[in-house]
Amino acid sequence: MKQKERLIEIADFLDLHKDAILKKWMAKTKMSNILVKYRIDSSAFKKSVAIHIVDYFIDSLRGKQQIGQCPIMNRFIDFMFEKKVKIDEIYLLCMGFRYSLFSYRSVYDKNDTDILNEIFDLNLAGVLKYFAEKIMQSNLQQQLEKDLNNHITRLQTVLDLQENIIFKFKNDNIYLANQALFKATGVSSLEEFVHKYPDIWGFIENVNSFEELFRRKNYGQWLDRIIEKREGRCEVSLFDHFLNRSAVMQMRVERLPNGQNEYIAVFHDITEQRKEVQTLSQMIYTDTLTGVPNRRKLVEMFAGYLDRDEKKEKQFFLIVVDIHDLARINEISGRNTGDIVLKSFAESMMQKLNDHTFFSRIDGDRFAILLDSCTLGKAREFAKSTLAQLHFIHYSENAYVKGNIAIVSFQESDDVKTMMQRADRLIRTIKKKGGDAFMDDTLILEEEKKIKEAQANFFHTCQLYAKERKPLEIVNYYMEVPIQSEGKILKVNENSFWVQIRKIGAHVLCRNCEVYVKMEEKKHFICKIKKM
Repeated sequence: MKQKERLIEIADFLDLHKDAILKKWMAKTKMSNILVKYRIDSSAFKKSVAIHIVDYFIDSLRGKQQIGQCPIMNRFIDFMFEKKVKIDEIYLLCMGFRYSLFSYRSVYDKNDTDILNEIFDLNLAGVLKYFAEKIMQSNLQQQLEKDLNNHITRLQTVLDLQENIIFKFKNDNIYLANQALFKATGVSSLEEFVHKYPDIWGFIENVNSFEELFRRKNYGQWLDRIIEKREGRCEVSLFDHFLNRSAVMQMRVERLPNGQNEYIAVFHDITEQRKEVQTLSQMIYTDTLTGVPNRRKLVEMFAGYLDRDEKKEKQFFLIVVDIHDLARINEISGRNTGDIVLKSFAESMMQKLNDHTFFSRIDGDRFAILLDSCTLGKAREFAKSTLAQLHFIHYSENAYVKGNIAIVSFQESDDVKTMMQRADRLIRTIKKKGGDAFMDDTLILEEEKKIKEAQANFFHTCQLYAKERKPLEIVNYYMEVPIQSEGKILKVNENSFWVQIRKIGAHVLCRNCEVYVKMEEKKHFICKIKKM
């Protein structure tokens, strides 16, 4: 039986015997003594706290709760902390629960016991961690000097139970840290750490937030920005000497509320999670055949370019490469040959990329390149060299690969869809001329500009006609028979107008039908019906 299924069986068993577990827990003498000491009614504790802790543990076996983060236990610790509870008493409360859980030893085999022990220990570690953080957030400066060393000693014991790196610092000097920090940095004590890293943050190699401030060692502003802008969170990279590998950690820094410019920092190792995210990202954003980024990644990159370009930064171009007659290559030489062509082209392109170039496969026979900080002349040179690169790839002894390459320049009103549409038009034009060439969208843009100007003039004329109550001459067709109407303009918007025509003319129309609007001076216009 799989471990997950077995854990669910155990959870069901514990759920069935929940009342008995609670009764055994409450019956523990040390448990009763602690409740009496802090004047906590056992029935109230059972109803408000204990039963929820049991439910949480059962749900954590079922995978419904995250191990090590019991909210009801944390709230109870908050309550007990106000009563100045001791760490050993918290420990005894937890061990009483453990005794009640493991009182059914005849039901568990050795493997069950090991698993339950591990889950319980992780939950206990979570409780101790939360308690440790409560202690660390308390105001140490209000303690009498004679009690401070004893307090720190007790706190150090708790901190050393934690796997996460935890330390407190003031004015860029660490004055309290746990063993996890020393292990990770390859030292044995705080004194050795300070000697090895005179700079408090010297053990960190890279950060992902406000890197420039960190690199300049302007740590005060760096911390302020992280706390203000990132809720104290920042990913850092360091070399873990204990594990002998590079590690990625989530750092959380909080300023203590004592007005003394003191901070607490906690580091949680997320190396494995980061690897999982990178693997998933690679699956989502990578073309499986060629190993290069796919269309999804191109769209994401384009969005980044668009955001940046809205700030009037440098121009960029989209270049779309269509492998000429790939279907014919597959038909003549086999699909494996076509795959080799695609892989060879992708590999050769990846070798010529630089920081201002992004390359991706966007369709079966198409690739796309984003050229950043570029001019039209350089984009043409790039397309020309790309075409020559295709010619070096042979799919038979006497036949080389050809391409149809579109060069599309970004315009202020563009998105990825409009740029792809212009690329499609260019590639169709190239194919009609025989293929194996490159072409830019200069003429298309000029044509679109003229069309926009003509459309603007047309709607301006419509507005004048509406004001003067002058009719439009409209023609539509029914069974190839022209039906002519005088159209009375009712309303004109920026890119649409409402018009009233003869009933017989309207009768034969439907949505998306075309009608012809004759103007006094050519050009005449074709319009589509959107609403009736």
